[in-house]
Amino acid sequence: MIKNKALRIVMFLFLFAFIRDEMTPVGLWEINSAFEIRFTDQSTTLLTLALSSLALVAVARFFLGPLRDWVRDSVVQSSIWGLAQGTVIAFLPSLIRHHSGPHAGALWAVAALAYLGNLLEEVLFRGYLQKYLNDRQLGRTTVILLSGSIFALFHLHLAYLVGWPVLAFTLVEGLICAELRERQGLLAAVIAHGTGIFLFASGFA
Repeated sequence: MIKNKALRIVMFLFLFAFIRDEMTPVGLWEINSAFEIRFTDQSTTLLTLALSSLALVAVARFFLGPLRDWVRDSVVQSSIWGLAQGTVIAFLPSLIRHHSGPHAGALWAVAALAYLGNLLEEVLFRGYLQKYLNDRQLGRTTVILLSGSIFALFHLHLAYLVGWPVLAFTLVEGLICAELRERQGLLAAVIAHGTGIFLFASGFA
């Protein structure tokens, strides 16, 4: 087993990015130049991907160790902050594109992938990576900026394929989730990310 914690975290981040990027050519999701996200309409496929993401969270926990600091004050407060900031994230793309209408597939399946898929992403970026940065005692602002910026950089390939607004969006999204993680704990960041993508992909935003 690789003993260097930073290297293990980076390997999981690249594994996640590879899986996410490979979802595009096989038609599991689409993000186009109009900055619209659409998942496949096949509910069974979305549920399978959601459960696979949950399984990868368990794998990451096995190799990277348990996560703490899920909630700072209370679950209710963290959830409210997450829902509020997730709504902000969802409506950011409306500044540069028109409303795309409702998703054709089952919304419960879209929600399952949005929340569980982004649970995996937040566990890796805001859980393990941001904790690693915090452990280096870099300072709160520096950690937030690094976490958000690294998150955006891992979307470079996606930005190259569909347009550079993706990079700006993911930078703002990453900074919001990084700040939430510092203020309210990891749960708030997970809820914000999942809510943003659900509202965005479902066509509500």
